[in-house]
Amino acid sequence: MRKHACLLALASVLVSVSASAQVSITTWNMEHMMSSKVFKEWRAYCEPLGWVEPAKGVEKPKHLTYCNALNGKTMSGKPESLPLHTESDYAKKLQALSSARMALKSDLFALQEIGDDMAVSEVFPPAEFDVYFSKPKNPDDTLAQNIAFAVRKGGKVKVVTAEPYDALGIMSFEGRKIRPGLQLIANIDGTEVAFLNLHLKAGCRSEPLGDESRVHACGDFRKQVPPLEAWVEAQAKAKRDFIVLGDWNRTLLESDLTPQQRQKGTNYDTKHPARIDTKDSAASPLLPSVKVGSMLSEISDNEPPGASLVVAQSEINARKKTVEGEEWDQVCHLGIDHFALSPSLANRFAKDTLVAKGQDYGDAAYARDKAKPSDHCPLTLLIPAAVR
Repeated sequence: MRKHACLLALASVLVSVSASAQVSITTWNMEHMMSSKVFKEWRAYCEPLGWVEPAKGVEKPKHLTYCNALNGKTMSGKPESLPLHTESDYAKKLQALSSARMALKSDLFALQEIGDDMAVSEVFPPAEFDVYFSKPKNPDDTLAQNIAFAVRKGGKVKVVTAEPYDALGIMSFEGRKIRPGLQLIANIDGTEVAFLNLHLKAGCRSEPLGDESRVHACGDFRKQVPPLEAWVEAQAKAKRDFIVLGDWNRTLLESDLTPQQRQKGTNYDTKHPARIDTKDSAASPLLPSVKVGSMLSEISDNEPPGASLVVAQSEINARKKTVEGEEWDQVCHLGIDHFALSPSLANRFAKDTLVAKGQDYGDAAYARDKAKPSDHCPLTLLIPAAVR
């Protein structure tokens, strides 16, 4: 009963918003989702290793995710859900994701942690959705974690163009390729809107970007700010509404804004300087030698006019859970999946309504003998119609 109630709650996320809403947009990290074909390859490689990652230096196919990715354990190693090590068990994950997708009925889905393009079609039927996937042009840049858009056919979102935004795919301090972005321009009710789907570098979730104890993770994250700023500025110059959405791997609202700023609904970060070790303003050219101190302050300088990010608040109905007497984290990651809108698009929202909403998958999805759909809950934002 709880499972059905939660699927209904997922659907009610959309119903509860004003009827003036025009289009529903969902961002969703699907946690190491791969096609049945790639799953078989992954199993064939990882099962002989005991589902443990090979030692550093051992060659591994680039398109295969971590061998311990779907082991059903918490970060501390305690059993949490069903290990997904057989085709029949993995099919349960795909079915759970499909059920959640059908309940949402969104017009556009921005997806992260997708192993291959065929995986998307196993949850988003080709008869109902057009899929745009961040397949690299160079085979050497193949990744196990990719991003995609799934757009409902014949719906309110009319795709004009879609292509990878490779500038976000920087080389890490460890010499590994980081995930690129995926940009899509669509016509929605006669207005062009640009979407940038991203999955930024992990490991700098809440620390200041200049934190020396996280020099590699936060340093890599800092290096992704300039290409993100360049994309925002390009949309502002084109006088185009835009949305940056996805898994930012950073608690933007908690880590980068003061409580007073969050209460006032502003997204200009004065908690940290825009740049470290320099008095240059955020509006001046960003030289390679300059370290970014704040993503929001650096990007939201309104230069050119409209080059700013307004981050939506998020409300996810997700509970804490207990595993072997230990209270574990929320069943979904909270605070790292975001929608950041252009000021012009944010102005469509009435006061206090720029809120993305989500729902967990229900008790049945978090039992030891059940397949966990994902460690992220889908997050949906309803975009009001433009005022004519």
